Amino acid sequence: MWEGLKSGFHYIKQRNVIKTIMWVALWINLFFSAIAVGGTYIIIELLKVKSTHFGFIEASGALGMLLASLYFATRPEVKVPLRFSKISLLLLAGSVGLAVIPLVTDFSYIAIVIFYLIIYFIFAIFEIGINMPIGVYMQKIIAEEYRGRVFGLMETMAMSMMPIGMVVYGMLYDTLPATIILPVTSIIIIIISLVMLRSSILKEAHPEYYEKAALPEGVANTTT
Repeated sequence: MWEGLKSGFHYIKQRNVIKTIMWVALWINLFFSAIAVGGTYIIIELLKVKSTHFGFIEASGALGMLLASLYFATRPEVKVPLRFSKISLLLLAGSVGLAVIPLVTDFSYIAIVIFYLIIYFIFAIFEIGINMPIGVYMQKIIAEEYRGRVFGLMETMAMSMMPIGMVVYGMLYDTLPATIILPVTSIIIIIISLVMLRSSILKEAHPEYYEKAALPEGVANTTT
């Protein structure tokens, strides 16, 4: 078992794109604990939304996941999955920052419920937009004999960040207002996305797409 883990780590270290995806997954699982911990606290404790209505809000997230999964299952494969996931991650980070709007505006009770119905729906769609293209891409680029070990390592390490994030954000919500925590978290996630999924990494992951895009139009047409 130990030798299997070592060989999995060694395989990941040798492949820059896989290593980058793993680090992005680790940091994202840490920082998105801001919503996992803070969502219930903000909606129920601060905004006094009834638990029944909060159930509808969470259900909108499940509906968003279902619809997004059906969409990806029935459409052609994403051509540049890492870029698609990067855009989805940036949009999701922006949505995290928007989640504080009802705390700083005079929304009615119905407006608050509708707002978070939409936000949770959007969260779920963007989450699937991050995970599914990357999952398909990883299935393709990882050698079959290493696939189980690499996915096992990534999932274990990513999931281990969630309890750490819950502890960290639990302490932060006890000491700082949510109107600071969520926008700062949103900015951090945007920075991580732009730095770790920078153009050089995208070109390394999808050289055929970027080489074709760099060609003059006439040359590109003759190569297709």
